[in-house]
Amino acid sequence: MSEEEELVSKLFDELIKHLIVLSLPADYQKEYIGGGHTGDELALDFENCYVLQKEQYLSQGLINQEQLSLLDTLDDLFYERSGQEHLDFWEGVKTHSDWIQVRELAKGCLTALGKQDYGINVRYEYEKNYFDGEEQWVMHSAKSELVKRKATPNVPG
Repeated sequence: MSEEEELVSKLFDELIKHLIVLSLPADYQKEYIGGGHTGDELALDFENCYVLQKEQYLSQGLINQEQLSLLDTLDDLFYERSGQEHLDFWEGVKTHSDWIQVRELAKGCLTALGKQDYGINVRYEYEKNYFDGEEQWVMHSAKSELVKRKATPNVPG
């Protein structure tokens, strides 16, 4: 595998991780992102791992046209909610009904990609300060790795 193919493969793994996070309930999404604007960060992470790389994923056979179309549907949903008039969507990861659609689309993408049996193992590092009774984030990072669910044997009951 060439260096470029290896890089694209690693970026594809990052895409899968971000789809997993997008498929999670809001509380887990907020925990994963840490501080800041969860909706914006989730969409930017997806964009960085998908939109900028999708042609390479296609050319290397990591996705096909059908999968591309499904991933584009998720990207389009984010794009259609760009702008100040959709702040309720971006700030409403827990409350806005369209986030249900985001989660379902992300699950559908994982299934279409054959990655529905994958999860992520996350290690968090963070640092906070407390001044005048208020919490201030100094640093937050989440390091994740893909893990495949172990097959459970069929045991007659």
